[in-house]
Amino acid sequence: MCVKVFKLEEQAEADVKYSISLTETQAYVAEQVRVLRGEAIALAMLRAWKKWDEEQPVGTVLKFTDQMLLECADKNVRKLMEVILDMEEFAGDLD
Repeated sequence: MCVKVFKLEEQAEADVKYSISLTETQAYVAEQVRVLRGEAIALAMLRAWKKWDEEQPVGTVLKFTDQMLLECADKNVRKLMEVILDMEEFAGDLD
């Protein structure tokens, strides 16, 4: 029979280190989500939404939604948005 002995102090220290590392990782992922969402919009404007973009007067303001990007004609934009949403979910999960 194999018996593993855990020292509670070591486990508590490991738990704290894990928690700190997880929080830092989630913050990093959240920042990357912001960057990638901008990239998804830029990709859509270069191809799928190019004609629409060219027809807009200078200074036009539009709030892009996740749904708009998920419905984009460009499959790469849609796939990128799926990745972004998964990353966003991870960044917000604090177990």
